[in-house]
Formats: sequence, structure tokens, C-alpha cells
Amino acid sequence: VTIENSEELRAVLDEYSHQPSEDVLEENEEHLSNYQITQNELENIDLIGKGIVITGNFSIEREEIKTFLMKIGGQIKSGITGKVDFVFAGEDCGWSKIQKINDLNQSKKANIRILNEADLNYLIKKYGI
Repeated sequence: VTIENSEELRAVLDEYSHQPSEDVLEENEEHLSNYQITQNELENIDLIGKGIVITGNFSIEREEIKTFLMKIGGQIKSGITGKVDFVFAGEDCGWSKIQKINDLNQSKKANIRILNEADLNYLIKKYGI
């Protein structure tokens, strides 16, 4: 094994170690379900001054989502902290972000609610872009 091959192997192992296990993925599905916003909450949502994180992939461009959410009063945040109120989670959302949401909610340091793309589409129809 040459040093170059060792470095390549280390890079592959490092990348693999950052992938979630099946247990984490199942746990995240549970967290997504537990913290999912209800239809009643969605209909009465007030995003003015609320901290919002966007994670994952959406059919709408991320910049458009950010612009829309800021237009209706939201404050876009880059990471999950106690100052976040809502997370818009699309496909392939950041598994570590979901873990952090659960940690903060369980420790009562936050009450972060999760919205999906259907929720986003509802808000867009309600408020328009």
C-alpha cells in the first residue's frame, strides 16, 4: 500500500463514517413524525420573527424558498439551535439536523416543529410568492 492509496482509503472511510446507519435513519423517520406540524398548526402558523432552517431537497429552488419565507416574516438560520422554531425538511434532509432537533426538543431547550414540501406548498398557495 502506497501513501497515496492509504490517503484514498482514509478519505473513503471518512466519507463512509459520515453516512447515517439504518438505525439512525429509522430513528429520524420517528423524529420527523413526532415533530411534524399538524394541519391546524399549519393553517394558523405565524412565521413573523421565527427562526427557520431549510434542509434537504425541494422541487422549488432553495433561494426562492428563502425569499418567500423572508417575505412572510421568517428569519432564515443556517443551523439548528435553540433559536430555531421551524425546519422545512425536504427529501434527503440532513440526518444530523434531525438528531439535533430531537436533542433540543427532548432537553426542553427548544420546541422545533418540522414542515415538509406539502406544507411549504400550502403556505405558498396561502400567501403567494
